[in-house]
Amino acid sequence: MALSRAVGYSCTVCRDSTANRGGGVQTRLDEQREAASSGPGSGTAGAGEAAGADAGAEAGTLTQDVRRIARHAASPGPLRGVVVLVDFLLIAVAFLAATALRDPSLVDVDVLPLQLLVVSSLMVVGLQFHDAYELERVRSAHDLLTRLVLGAFVGLGLVVLASYVVPEVAVGRGVFVLHTMLVVPALLVWRYQVFGVMRDATLRRRALVLGEPEAAARVADAVRSARFGGAEVVGILTPRPIEAREVVPEVVRGGAGRDDGRPPAPIPVLGSYEDVSEIVRRDEVARVIVVKGPSDDLLPVADLIRLCRGGLQVEDGAAAYEAVTGKVYADRLTPAWLAFTNEFDRSPLERRIRGAVERTIALCGLVLLTPLWVVIALAIKLDSRGPILFRQRRVGRDGRLFELVKFRTMRPDAEAGTGPVWAQEGDPRVTPVGRILRSTRLDELPQLWNVVRGDMSFVGPRPERPEFVVQLREQVPYYDLRHSVKPGITGWAQINYGYGSSVADAVEKLHYDLFYIRNLSLLLDVEVLIGTLRVVLGASNRN
Repeated sequence: MALSRAVGYSCTVCRDSTANRGGGVQTRLDEQREAASSGPGSGTAGAGEAAGADAGAEAGTLTQDVRRIARHAASPGPLRGVVVLVDFLLIAVAFLAATALRDPSLVDVDVLPLQLLVVSSLMVVGLQFHDAYELERVRSAHDLLTRLVLGAFVGLGLVVLASYVVPEVAVGRGVFVLHTMLVVPALLVWRYQVFGVMRDATLRRRALVLGEPEAAARVADAVRSARFGGAEVVGILTPRPIEAREVVPEVVRGGAGRDDGRPPAPIPVLGSYEDVSEIVRRDEVARVIVVKGPSDDLLPVADLIRLCRGGLQVEDGAAAYEAVTGKVYADRLTPAWLAFTNEFDRSPLERRIRGAVERTIALCGLVLLTPLWVVIALAIKLDSRGPILFRQRRVGRDGRLFELVKFRTMRPDAEAGTGPVWAQEGDPRVTPVGRILRSTRLDELPQLWNVVRGDMSFVGPRPERPEFVVQLREQVPYYDLRHSVKPGITGWAQINYGYGSSVADAVEKLHYDLFYIRNLSLLLDVEVLIGTLRVVLGASNRN
């Protein structure tokens, strides 16, 4: 219990002001001055060398102090206050600009200060509602955009409600629309500048990872490779001293971490658990990430508690990994954890409300997209013989079978000689029109009917064929957990992992699907939809 309290506790970053990585250099300089003053011919030349050494040491210490202060200022804690203040000012300036552009004669100088205060304050509250100020929790560019857009709309909704309570702050529709168009891009540009500072190599916070070599290296590589919410990893500490001085992390495709095809750089092993206090002081570490494992009884719990109380951020390794990669930490999936977690359950009321909203939207979509359906149907008929729609059995929530509907993208006899097989990248069975439909995901449009029927959601794990599910159940532990929610037209795994046609790919996609199910929310759904739009506009291939 003491361990869970220690590693689960998160504190504001506070570095030891006495930490000095140049201590060894200073000691050698002192020894040189001693030798110079006592040796033959020391005199004026020795004094000059000592003075020069003193000046160099002082300059080095000053540079380190400046860098330490800058790194602390660029950390999420102090930076959060600056972001809130600048957001407040940007919202106010955007409101002034919208008012001036709409009709300068409508500006009431007596009421304007109150309007600025109310609008800016409520929009900041709306942004906070969607965690727009939790800088370390942002995983990607579309996650950032989602938080800002939803937060801005919540804030604007609060402004509308406030206008009924205080009529003096009422905002006209024209100003309202212009303000929305101005403030979201302004906040987005400002946030990108903020994350640019946080990603600066000289300003990134330093992290130390504790755990078994392979597991610690996997978490360390994810944290150091993350574009958002990452850190400079100084190294890892193992439960016991080991001979290896570095560990090379395994390469895993997909996610917010490394996905550039380059082999990961080795991560240095700095010592064992008993060295944690010394390494934290020496390397000015701001985050200690603890990867739990079979040697948890060796963790320096007393040291971790003391460091945490002193202002250090002590984190659970699985949570840190999931925050930057957007997928469940594989080692977390144990029978004990699954037996006591309720994160894969959703209340019946929540399911009913979500289902009613989705069915209404899907029905409207079917009506509005009728002209596009006609164009696609004609293109399919002109391209190849066979039906326009393709129907196939898939596995839905709780393992129930349903008939999925899509626009046909392959030859009618695609599986005549093979039986059920996974589609391959650049599959020759795909027709020319089908290739366009698949790359833009337009072949999925008929699944709006599946949403209306209640078989599917807009967002969720992609439904698999029963033949593949039988195979994957045997080879992938806990595969059926993905069936705890309705399958989706698009999904978290699809925008993060992309194409996959093997059991290994299915395992990785399962980790993304379980992350989605555990964190299911409107915010995450909108992020998936924005990510899907990015994929569609980029015309990427997918399965």
